Amino acid sequence: MGVLLILPCVTALVLWFVLKDPKFSRIMILMLLANIATFYQLYQFKRVKRLLIEHNGKVCGNCLFPLDGLDDEGVCPECGHPYEINQTIEDWRHDLALQQLLDKGGSAS
Repeated sequence: MGVLLILPCVTALVLWFVLKDPKFSRIMILMLLANIATFYQLYQFKRVKRLLIEHNGKVCGNCLFPLDGLDDEGVCPECGHPYEINQTIEDWRHDLALQQLLDKGGSAS
């Protein structure tokens, strides 16, 4: 998957060196920024997923602070966002199911 994201950028870079066209350099910069944004989103998703697995879904939906070991209901000590563990876990399940649906090419409606 990483190769598919890098390939357009490398192609643009090679063409830019060959053509030396200023208009093309703007396109290359936009492609590079799009690839960086995509990699960042993938990294963040993997980081959140790992955090959720480590803490059994007991993670603040606002700031990602681990809530395991705290009361079932309360306020996040990191950001002050109110939480209820069962609802938080259910919300994360819904978010991950939606992400898996989008990864498979389904529609989110």
